[in-house]
Amino acid sequence: MDRLSLSVVIPVFNEAPALAGTLARFEKTLRACTLVKTFELIVVDDASTDGGAERLAPLQRAAVLRHERNQGYGASLKTGIRQARYPLIAICDADGSYQIEALPELIAAWSPGTLVVASRVGMRYPRGHRIKTFMRWVFRFWLRLLAGSDIEDINSGLRVFEREKALPLLAEMSDRFSFTTSLTLLWTFFGWPIVYVRTTYAPRLGESKVRFLADSAKVFAQSVRLAMRHRKII
Repeated sequence: MDRLSLSVVIPVFNEAPALAGTLARFEKTLRACTLVKTFELIVVDDASTDGGAERLAPLQRAAVLRHERNQGYGASLKTGIRQARYPLIAICDADGSYQIEALPELIAAWSPGTLVVASRVGMRYPRGHRIKTFMRWVFRFWLRLLAGSDIEDINSGLRVFEREKALPLLAEMSDRFSFTTSLTLLWTFFGWPIVYVRTTYAPRLGESKVRFLADSAKVFAQSVRLAMRHRKII
């Protein structure tokens, strides 16, 4: 494989506890990666109020794009993907939960046209969250019916794909947390290859922005809309 040029897009909304460490891990990992010729780190600050993005060390090679009003997780990713300079995109949350050091393995698994997803191992809800565990199972079963095949990790926030492949899809994809679900479903509906690379998953740093019931309902509605448009099975 020829050495690749990579843009890493990191959506941020009040992630000060983990942001600097996330960027440092990307710097270290990508500088040591023999598959990468050059890279850029793009932080998209979705109108954060904690000052995390503004306090980034000058030596960290990151471009910071800022939304003047909060637009959502998916909208931040869209901004970064559209502004990216390089043909290969990696996206990753900034909360410290993803195994950034596994990114070279994801890049090695990529080939043209492929979506590579970090399938999370060790992701568990705290004791007492049986409803969330059950709802995850129900949702995975529902998505398998829509997609016609099993989807190992539909909303992982660490993945690699081609910018040109994703750009035409952005208008159909959610501006909220179901962005990654939308991306996976569209890739599946079009019959494009998806490769899963199993990675460890750690507890996030800072407070989660996900509202479980409200965001689950939005993901469900988005999946139905995409299936009606592309699968014609409902």
